Amino acid sequence: MITKKSILAATFAVVGAALLVITQTAGTTADKQENKLEGAWIYTIPGTPVLATMHMSPDASGRRAAISGQLVVPIPATQAFPDQEFTSDFVGEAVMTGPDTSELTIIGYGTKKVVPTLQSPFDRQIVLIWVDSGTMKFTASGKIEGVQHLAYYRPEADTNGDGLPEGAALYSLDGPAVCTRVR
Repeated sequence: MITKKSILAATFAVVGAALLVITQTAGTTADKQENKLEGAWIYTIPGTPVLATMHMSPDASGRRAAISGQLVVPIPATQAFPDQEFTSDFVGEAVMTGPDTSELTIIGYGTKKVVPTLQSPFDRQIVLIWVDSGTMKFTASGKIEGVQHLAYYRPEADTNGDGLPEGAALYSLDGPAVCTRVR
């Protein structure tokens, strides 16, 4: 039989549970959802005209994402690679390493135009491979700051022909990067 006492006890239990949930989530905001590897981003290097657009496509967990993008204003590599004419789109992956930190690696290629022949019907040749790796931290809603390591390789550094360099980098640069989410 349901009594006033059992109804009152059940009401207090439900209210207590609701208060527990509210107090445990009171310090969080909708911005917590911003700390996910997803969406469209603009990538810049402060103090330079370097600009890239990129898209992060997360897996079901939101803690790992495939990256694709394009350098709009690339870091010039003309001194070491004077025959570079084009920069490819880039691809990569990012992985969350903490609640607001992640690591990423992206790779792209520089090419030049060549005349197709009967032996090689292709009209472009890879003249450089670049790899950008680094750490990122979500610093505000829709803002990521990071430290990047950009390494440039000659095509010969891809010793097994899989498109990824195994040999030593010709040269590398380290520096800051800022990403802003496109809303």
